[in-house]
Amino acid sequence: MWQTRGLPVDAIVPANEKPTRATAICPRRLRKAARLIADRMGPGQYAVRGDSGKVYYVDLSQEIPCMCPDSEFNAGLTCKHRLRAMMGEGDVRILQALGDMMLRDQQHLRDYTRATRHLRRAAQRS
Repeated sequence: MWQTRGLPVDAIVPANEKPTRATAICPRRLRKAARLIADRMGPGQYAVRGDSGKVYYVDLSQEIPCMCPDSEFNAGLTCKHRLRAMMGEGDVRILQALGDMMLRDQQHLRDYTRATRHLRRAAQRS
């Protein structure tokens, strides 16, 4: 994925905010976070099972909420485990970004369907 000043080109940035590593939400991470399983352990505390099956404990009240390798390597960007915990807490910014991403995906699917309609019709005729 191409990077611009440390931000993914397709980063989702809340309206009226300057895009920084702290405010941008990477769609790739958000998609992965939506597929993860999280168990709430307390207020702002989650056990999030990663793609590998390993469980990461996220505490949103801490300065460094997740100790996964991604969180340590990409300081400033929100890891998928933290995003999943924020979804569980009902974080409006994260849920809005997820909704916007889903609407964009639906539009891409409609555009693709319209673009390939002639191919389907040609296949049906033969």
